[in-house]
Amino acid sequence: MVYILEFSTIKLVEDKILVIDAMNKMQKLCKLSDGYAVSEPISKFGWTFFSIALHTNFYQAISHEFDDVIRKTKGNKHEEKFGNFMSGFFESNGCKIRVKLVDEEI
Repeated sequence: MVYILEFSTIKLVEDKILVIDAMNKMQKLCKLSDGYAVSEPISKFGWTFFSIALHTNFYQAISHEFDDVIRKTKGNKHEEKFGNFMSGFFESNGCKIRVKLVDEEI
């Protein structure tokens, strides 16, 4: 299983820097490194889209470290709750960006 955070923004340069800074902060909180990979951006209709693939151990570490908060986050399924939790995390780190979690079978 691959876990992907999909982002959409109209301010790629600023938002991508903020997202990467927030992801690095999250890795420190989870005591990990190299837990994610960033895709190349794609632009359409004035929006730019990019993804971050979360390595399984990083996804599991976030889920474990913030289990109580994620469970209380808005959403029905865990993936929705996780995506909403991450959106809140990015927003609390100064990044107002659309994000959703997608899990893909390999």
